[in-house]
Amino acid sequence: MQNTSMDKLAALAQVSKRTVYNHFESKEALVMELLSDLWKNSMGEMETEFPQDISVQHQLEQLLFAELNVIGDKSYLDLAKVDFGRFFYKPEALQQQIEKISEQETALSRWLQVMIDTQQLSIKDKHKASVQLHSLLKGSAFWPQLVGMRNELSE
Repeated sequence: MQNTSMDKLAALAQVSKRTVYNHFESKEALVMELLSDLWKNSMGEMETEFPQDISVQHQLEQLLFAELNVIGDKSYLDLAKVDFGRFFYKPEALQQQIEKISEQETALSRWLQVMIDTQQLSIKDKHKASVQLHSLLKGSAFWPQLVGMRNELSE
């Protein structure tokens, strides 16, 4: 984070540096807002109603594929890399961000609720199911890309 200039962050955000300083108290605050917005814009608004002829398995696959597209997106990864180092030295900031993100409703959590309500899936703890699915994706796709252990995702 120390090697990242506000000029670079302003360019990533596609705004002037003055605008950045007018709205954010720090680089960290800006990066976390950008990551949150990328996630929310990509996953929060995704449609979760599927035609009746699409199987539950295929619906879940489509939702997870959409999430993989977000976490594998170069812009998302670039922003995550900018902020990654800070969390080693400020674990409380990481915990706050995790709590903030977990409070956001996503397409996956809405879909899981529909599956529970319509009794198409028997899930005792929707939050736990959502966390487990996200952990599978992040553990095999996001984190390896973030730390350079895996190339960009392919189809």
